[in-house]
Amino acid sequence: LRNHVEWDTLLFFAGLFVLVEVCAAMGLLQAIGDALASVIKSLPEENQLSVAITLIIWVSAITSAFLDNIPYTATMIPVVRVLADELPDTLDITILAWALSFGACLGGNGTLLGA
Repeated sequence: LRNHVEWDTLLFFAGLFVLVEVCAAMGLLQAIGDALASVIKSLPEENQLSVAITLIIWVSAITSAFLDNIPYTATMIPVVRVLADELPDTLDITILAWALSFGACLGGNGTLLGA
């Protein structure tokens, strides 16, 4: 069994999810989500969705070019939830999740480090 299981990969993902939960418990992800929501709330309602999509795609692409996209995406999922909860009439969580996915995938192709 020891030779058939990739323990390094399993421990990596276990550590990743622990790290994300620690960031959430510290309030870091909530603070990031609140800051993004306040920026988006300051805009006219008809522009909020397009600005949120653009912001998520570009920040995800730039960050994922230098960090691996799986840890970045796992860390940003709570932030996307905060955005959708703060502006439920304007921001659909499905659209924001797709923007996060596209941005992280795009950024992973930006550099060898991000791939």
